[in-house]
Amino acid sequence: MHISQWDSCIEGRGDEPMAQRMRIDALVDLHAANSTTQSDSADAPAWADLGPEFPVRAGCPVGSLGMGWQGESGCAMRRLAKILAVVLGVVIVEQLVETVLMMWAFHSRSPLAMGLLKRYHKYVTNPVMVRFISGRSAHAALLHHVGRRSGKAYETPLTAHRTEDTIIVGLPYGTGVDWLRNLQAAGQGVVELDGQSVTVDELEVVPVDRVMALLPPFMVRIFHLHDTEHALRLHVAGPGERLSA
Repeated sequence: MHISQWDSCIEGRGDEPMAQRMRIDALVDLHAANSTTQSDSADAPAWADLGPEFPVRAGCPVGSLGMGWQGESGCAMRRLAKILAVVLGVVIVEQLVETVLMMWAFHSRSPLAMGLLKRYHKYVTNPVMVRFISGRSAHAALLHHVGRRSGKAYETPLTAHRTEDTIIVGLPYGTGVDWLRNLQAAGQGVVELDGQSVTVDELEVVPVDRVMALLPPFMVRIFHLHDTEHALRLHVAGPGERLSA
């Protein structure tokens, strides 16, 4: 345990009785002396019980020193800051990787790039979208469909826009994607959008020019950015329930 950790935890304790301050100094000296011999020991205890009022863990004393839930907030906040920094770093890296893949795939239309982007979305982006976002907002839809060969129920997150009894979905990957082929084979599916579930049928693949006027500006920009050539129009048949295999 490094002395600086103790310094940060006992800073500002000048108002403590002399006996407690002396005990703190002894505690610091003890851990400083043992740090070189116990730092590599797999058997070193996680807790050092130096008296009923001085239990220690992870560099932060707790107890009558005022280092309980309130006094320990400084150490807890530092741990929380480290966790948040790691999470933020993961999110930034994920966004950078996805952006690079999308720019490469949609501008080059390379089969390799498109394949990598599809796999990235399938195994990284889509699970997060399905768990936390899709189906809960006005343009993040969740499509429920059944495999045309396996009969297994699937969920696919999509960017969509609803106008009265029609839902419009872009097809940036083309018309050969599995979820579209599943819908075409079944003739219908269920879409969750803006907190509502509806049954959709009467599928129609159309050039994007035929639906651009119906889309909000941000979806028009997405279609242009992804060089989307086709869109899917779905008729809203009525309320829907999740499909099962």
